[in-house]
Amino acid sequence: MIRIKDSDKISLGENIKNARQNKGLTQKDFAEKLGISQSQLSKYENGKAVPDGEILRNMSLVLGESINMIMCEFEDPSRTSELEPLIRNN
Repeated sequence: MIRIKDSDKISLGENIKNARQNKGLTQKDFAEKLGISQSQLSKYENGKAVPDGEILRNMSLVLGESINMIMCEFEDPSRTSELEPLIRNN
């Protein structure tokens, strides 16, 4: 299992929140589209939990953004190899 630093969890949470807000979705609406509870989404956005690969893929589909964009807030092909284990193992 890959360990994720607390600071990275917070950054990921902020990225998720920013992407959601940019699409004009409330936490409630986004959580419903993902099939998760609003409290679970809040944990992701506040860095208290990390979404697994399936949830990240669903976020990508709902938001119309790549997983790289959600995780890093920018498209950086050089980081793809760093992100793949997180997507597969979470």
